[in-house]
Amino acid sequence: MFSLALIALTGCGSSAYTYSGYWSADHFPLSGNITWEYQNEGEDYLMKVQTVSTETIGDDNVVTLNYVNQDTSSLIYAIKWSADAGESIRLHGYKVEGEMGGQGQDDTGGADAGIDTVAGEWVNFDPPLNLTEAQGVPGDVIKSTGNGVQFTSTFDAYEACPNLWTQDWECLKLVIESDEVSPAPFVGTWHLATEYGTSLFQPANASYPWRLTTYDWKEAG
Repeated sequence: MFSLALIALTGCGSSAYTYSGYWSADHFPLSGNITWEYQNEGEDYLMKVQTVSTETIGDDNVVTLNYVNQDTSSLIYAIKWSADAGESIRLHGYKVEGEMGGQGQDDTGGADAGIDTVAGEWVNFDPPLNLTEAQGVPGDVIKSTGNGVQFTSTFDAYEACPNLWTQDWECLKLVIESDEVSPAPFVGTWHLATEYGTSLFQPANASYPWRLTTYDWKEAG
């Protein structure tokens, strides 16, 4: 099995831009078995994000990523994403397993205003939520409704996104909003880099972003 642990000292690849805009899927690569690790100055643990499964839903190759407390190995939440080449970034579902401290909960700990979530059970979106255009430019806004909740996804900017692994990246900045009191874990601000994926992500209501510390890619199979 081919294994690659990349040392990103000179930044990511090209910005995947052509005259029509930035290719969204190039900023959220999901092929292979990938592990990202993150640190948040407001939390006392590290976050590990890892590929756990791949399935086909309709025409989409859907990848489930687990978001895990690395110190305790406990699952916090999982999200089903797709980002096929030449297509938009789509969200197919999520589940919340454990306490999300700093992950978008409101201070009261109350239930979501829109979607009723049960710990450990999937909330699925059919059709999936489109979060980007296949090829977009800053200022693009997509509104969608899933399970009775209104979501707004904005390509806010293309900007520098230094993390704890490298200071040299530029990213597609994606802001996802909802009308829930306690938003789902994917709601928030994401900085996505070509070739590597998420450089930073800051869930709604969180005080600080999760910043990439290490990245590892292995060939699937």
